[in-house]
Amino acid sequence: APPIYINSQVETLFGFPPADLLADGDYWMRRVVDGDREMLIDALASVRAGNGPMCVEYCLVRSDGETVWVRDTASIQDGLIHGYIVDITREKRLERELARERTTLDAFFNDASIGLAITDSDGRYLRINEWLANVNGRPVDEHIGATLAEVAPDVAAVVDPLRKQADERGLFDVVLARAGEQTHKLRSEE
Repeated sequence: APPIYINSQVETLFGFPPADLLADGDYWMRRVVDGDREMLIDALASVRAGNGPMCVEYCLVRSDGETVWVRDTASIQDGLIHGYIVDITREKRLERELARERTTLDAFFNDASIGLAITDSDGRYLRINEWLANVNGRPVDEHIGATLAEVAPDVAAVVDPLRKQADERGLFDVVLARAGEQTHKLRSEE
């Protein structure tokens, strides 16, 4: 069924005059990129069949030719599909940038030629690289959620007193404490 109301902001956001969308029921669908069109058709069919609301993300070509990401949310009310569309292009761009940064960090962490680990405030491993796991004599997955004393008591017997001594003397200073993670930075005595 053709739309019966289109908010005028669709023209501001995407360059599509509401009158064109109202006059041509396929106008919007033709602007959805080929790879996403079938998914949107299926989601709309599911809403029409009464299977609950939809929330799908897909790419759309604006009137100026730029491809943007949108989140399309809709449900049936009083026999009509009501919905809204949000431009999420910036969000998707940030997701890609974050994924690239995460890949770089993962490569640095995993390929380091020294042992690296992140622990929570109780000293439980949140993350550890292969190099340090090998020093401790256990696989990486056996470290996660455990303390050094639980994973490698012989190593903890040597390291924990040194860590305690460094903490007492102020040689280690917490420089990052966020969401239960901590990172120590070695500093000189004052």
